[in-house]
Amino acid sequence: MSTTNSFSESFKGIIILAFISFSTFFIFLISFEFYDNCKIIYNQSDITKIKVKIDSLQISSNRTGKSSSNSSSRNYYFNKGLIFQVPETKGFLLKYENPTEQINDYMQKHKDSLNLWVLNKKAVKYAYDDEKEINVSLEESNNRMIIFYFILYIISMLIIKFKF
Repeated sequence: MSTTNSFSESFKGIIILAFISFSTFFIFLISFEFYDNCKIIYNQSDITKIKVKIDSLQISSNRTGKSSSNSSSRNYYFNKGLIFQVPETKGFLLKYENPTEQINDYMQKHKDSLNLWVLNKKAVKYAYDDEKEINVSLEESNNRMIIFYFILYIISMLIIKFKF
């Protein structure tokens, strides 16, 4: 009888440890996204729209793990030393904008140039023709979701601490 109780306690401990490890790693990963979004939001007055000529294009694809899922991205290289990466990901926890279709439409009309939002000589986002100021609503929305996930993380850690 004590062996069964010991086994259930060990199993519960492993599940809790796995939950803590996964959620801590998740919070660590999305903190980078939060930082990048804050950089765009707080420096939006310093972000400038420029038109650049494409030097080359590279499409990379990576296979992840044993699953059949692929992650790919398009890298646009420009003559001014800029690199603009468009990841072709679909987020289920955060929203992502994939301007690949708009970029392709724009390039059909304008050949080998694109409009980009640039901060400190780094390409931040694709700039649409009619945009006069950068739209940061996606970054603000994602940061609100990250704050919600962080609060949920804190609450779950407190529950685990006081319950066990």
